[in-house]
Amino acid sequence: MNDLIPTTPSTHDLVKSGTKGVAALVVGGALLLLRGFGGIFGIVVGGALVVFGSTVSAKADTTDDRVGGLVSTAAGALTILASLPVVGGIASFFMGLGGFSLAVYGGVEVFRFIRGARRRKRL
Repeated sequence: MNDLIPTTPSTHDLVKSGTKGVAALVVGGALLLLRGFGGIFGIVVGGALVVFGSTVSAKADTTDDRVGGLVSTAAGALTILASLPVVGGIASFFMGLGGFSLAVYGGVEVFRFIRGARRRKRL
């Protein structure tokens, strides 16, 4: 009666974990890449990201799309701040910290996805 039955993740959970992992890896890498932009080019790229993110979150139908738009807007604002000479060092540090953290989180989620997919394959 009290036997332990191994649980397998549902397909919905696997898809959710894989999507979160890949998205976090991409956004983390993008933040680390955007950190290197500076000067007027960084301000232009950051402004484009702010406009894009604001448009996506304003026209979004789902909560996930709104969150994605807000993340894009925040990345654009940080890129603009990192391009300014006065606060560039602090904003650049936070971009690096955020990019690294998102990349680690994405790696963990991809690992969970792979582990769950293997578990489903065995049963």
